[in-house]
Amino acid sequence: MHLQSRSFNTIYLGICFMVLFTSFLTMENLQKTIMNSIKDESPEFEGDGYFSLTLLYASFSGCLWLAPSVISIFGPAKTMLISTLGYTIYIAAFYIEKPWAIYLGGIIEGGSAALLWTAQGNYIILNSDPDTIIRNSGIFWIFFQSSSLYGNSFVYFAFANKTHIDKPTRIIVTTVLLGISLLSFIMFFWLRSPGKDTKFAKEENNEGPVAAFKRAWVIFTDKKMFILSITFCYTGLQGMYVMGMYSSCLGFTLQFGPIAKQLVALSGLFIGVGEIFGGFLQFSLAGVLNKLSWGRSLGLGTGIGVQILGYLLMIINLPNNSVFGDTYDKAIIESNIAIGLLCSCFLGIGDSCFNTQIIALLATMFPGESSKSIALYKFTKCLFTAAGFFMSNYLGLQAQATVMCILGVMGIITYCSIDRIVSKKEIIKQEQVKRQADEKIEPNHNKDTISTIT
Repeated sequence: MHLQSRSFNTIYLGICFMVLFTSFLTMENLQKTIMNSIKDESPEFEGDGYFSLTLLYASFSGCLWLAPSVISIFGPAKTMLISTLGYTIYIAAFYIEKPWAIYLGGIIEGGSAALLWTAQGNYIILNSDPDTIIRNSGIFWIFFQSSSLYGNSFVYFAFANKTHIDKPTRIIVTTVLLGISLLSFIMFFWLRSPGKDTKFAKEENNEGPVAAFKRAWVIFTDKKMFILSITFCYTGLQGMYVMGMYSSCLGFTLQFGPIAKQLVALSGLFIGVGEIFGGFLQFSLAGVLNKLSWGRSLGLGTGIGVQILGYLLMIINLPNNSVFGDTYDKAIIESNIAIGLLCSCFLGIGDSCFNTQIIALLATMFPGESSKSIALYKFTKCLFTAAGFFMSNYLGLQAQATVMCILGVMGIITYCSIDRIVSKKEIIKQEQVKRQADEKIEPNHNKDTISTIT
């Protein structure tokens, strides 16, 4: 498969994700706000948005252990096609407006997400070489995260001048998002299988489902993976902010006035802007980062550093109890919309850095085992995303943001330490390959010289 074909695969995959997540990310971003609105109309409704997302990500995390086995049977392209059905069921569950339906939809979606994201990482790696993995991840991320712009722009206007999200508005939003999700299912039919001519594709192990599960456990108990789990834990908790918690905090801060509810969608849009900017930045600098032995660490460290700045601004800009629901409480400073949306952008930039640099590192650490290593990374990440949403019902914003700053610093240290070890091994390996090539050329060169003299 030629370079142009591999690039086409990456771009088309990004477009498919763009359509699918225009639907899902928008609904996920709104879930807490929508469920609170249902509760306002029906006091007997006992559903909670954070608990629903806890179930979703717990299901996501648990099902990741099965994802490599499923991919070994169907391949990454067909696995992603199947998984889109779970996303559609999740959106449709909001028509019923019953806790059991929304919770069940979240559990089904979590299992589907485990398949989708493991297959996505596997697909990107199989269409890449070591020199193109960061570039291809950046290309995919730009298309994928542009989904935040479309869905949240629609919701921003749908929520205009509304302090309460009434049922007719909820039905309109759900119908539009459901239609978009069904469109993505059709588009995934046309996703081509990855080629087999890249370095990563040639090294990929094609074993059966049982062997894939056993190999996943071996990778999970690897010492380097254990150390990296601290970084994975941070990415999971920050994912909670990106996936709706922080946007809900803006919407619950009634100091912002009538525009407060619209800020939920506007925050999601700015998170998307940050994600796109981060993906474009890494795509542009991919050549430079590949040449630096510490290029991956620079990319991830930049992402965490930007997010830490965002957490510090959140602490002073939003009320501590804005996590729990509507509040007129004041923050340390007068709550400022511009600062709030800047924090959303910072969250997006950081998130894009993690997803590209961690996949790039895992592809180098476990060549031929991409589906297993990515599934295990997502397992730890989603487990802590679920824990974060559960924690949000009990821990205020300031305490959460403080924990994130501390864990973020730890995440940089652990990632850089493992990246340094892996980079050194890669340099030694490259030098050995070069030396062996030179040794093969040298005898032939001497033989030619002798023949010439004779």
